[in-house]
Amino acid sequence: MRHLLQLTLLSFLILFMTSPVKADVCADWNVFKARFLTSDGRIIDRFQDNISHSEGQGYGMIMAALCNDPDSFDSLWQWTRDNLQVRRTDSLLAWSWGERLPDQWTVVDFNNATDGDILVAWGLLLGDRQWPDSTYKSEALKLLASIRKLLSVEYHGHLILLPGYHGFLQSDSIRLNPSYFIFSAFQDFAEADNHDFWSKIYDHSVIIFEASLLPPLMLPPDWFSLSMDSEQIHTSINEAVFGFEVIRVPLYLSWAGNISILPELAELLRSFHQAGYIPQRIDLTDGSFSTQSGSAGYYAVFARAAQDLNLSKIAGQWWDMAARKFMDEKDDYYSNILYVLSRLESTSITRDHQP
Repeated sequence: MRHLLQLTLLSFLILFMTSPVKADVCADWNVFKARFLTSDGRIIDRFQDNISHSEGQGYGMIMAALCNDPDSFDSLWQWTRDNLQVRRTDSLLAWSWGERLPDQWTVVDFNNATDGDILVAWGLLLGDRQWPDSTYKSEALKLLASIRKLLSVEYHGHLILLPGYHGFLQSDSIRLNPSYFIFSAFQDFAEADNHDFWSKIYDHSVIIFEASLLPPLMLPPDWFSLSMDSEQIHTSINEAVFGFEVIRVPLYLSWAGNISILPELAELLRSFHQAGYIPQRIDLTDGSFSTQSGSAGYYAVFARAAQDLNLSKIAGQWWDMAARKFMDEKDDYYSNILYVLSRLESTSITRDHQP
């Protein structure tokens, strides 16, 4: 028994010394794995009929790489490659895999989701950084080549990534999702792949993102349509809501050190604090909050933002609330992964580089 305990302690110390993130974050990753990662490498989204999708696989690969978890990383990538990277003419990933017919589990939708492709490619690069003798970088570069070739469009002088191959480019506009602008990934891609292309994607995504911010709170909506003339960017919104999709945006800005792009965020955080809760949805037309409180992931994202903005008291209270909610939300994949990702330090996920 003593020998077993010594081995367990040794394994923990090795993980702590070789992982670029804090041990308690990797402990949360282990909780997440026990809830959502199958033995064959599939992350299950129980709130969407037990599907697996490219986004979830990418998030899992990122965490496995940063926590020096090669077995989980390899199983995640093998399952993703075997089950999602199945389009015949390119390396993009089918975004959704699930029960297409009763007891028939396979690809549900062969269209890609660009954020999933970005996250998986980034995960592969982080895996190569952790285990440099791997083939992960070459796999990442193949995926990035397909993203550059098939998902990028020049639109009135701006280089834009479509959210997916089909269904987003119209004759007079492009439908976009601000949470697909994963700025830290673009920084890494500029270093590993085509520097000019990814630097331009980074710069132009910032411009388009800023154009999507809606007064009075200066937040982006979940989705918006972009149209342009030779001089000005125009945006239109079907439903002006800050909610389920775009909750990831403050986290991605925090990773990239760009949280100041949201100029009213500190005041918004104080408003949440005064209200006594973080709402699940915000109506961007008038700034009103829904009465339903957000999940652990919401609290963690905004705790991270408060921490970045030196609102220490607010950050501490929301981290505590996020941790309590996290332990109770055993079936909510999205909330769980947002909680774990929000606890990553920027220095663990980004290099000291400029796009």
